[in-house]
Amino acid sequence: FNPPFTLPFMRRNEIALEVEPKNV
Repeated sequence: FNPPFTLPFMRRNEIALEVEPKNV
Protein backbone atom coordinates (compact mmCIF):
# COMPACT_ATOMS: atom_id res chain seq x y z
CA PHE A 1 0.00 0.00 0.00
CA ASN A 2 1.71 3.18 -1.25
CA PRO A 3 -0.50 6.28 -1.23
CA PRO A 4 0.46 9.08 -3.65
CA PHE A 5 1.10 11.42 -0.71
CA THR A 6 3.43 9.00 1.07
CA LEU A 7 6.03 8.91 -1.70
CA PRO A 8 6.55 12.70 -2.01
CA PHE A 9 6.41 12.99 1.78
CA MET A 10 9.25 10.51 2.30
CA ARG A 11 11.15 12.11 -0.58
CA ARG A 12 10.93 15.55 1.04
CA ASN A 13 11.89 14.01 4.36
CA GLU A 14 15.06 12.48 2.90
CA ILE A 15 15.94 15.66 1.03
CA ALA A 16 15.39 17.76 4.16
CA LEU A 17 17.61 15.43 6.18
CA GLU A 18 20.35 15.63 3.56
CA VAL A 19 20.06 19.38 3.08
CA GLU A 20 19.64 20.13 6.79
CA PRO A 21 21.41 17.45 8.86
CA LYS A 22 20.94 19.70 11.90
CA ASN A 23 17.20 19.06 11.61
CA VAL A 24 17.76 15.43 12.60
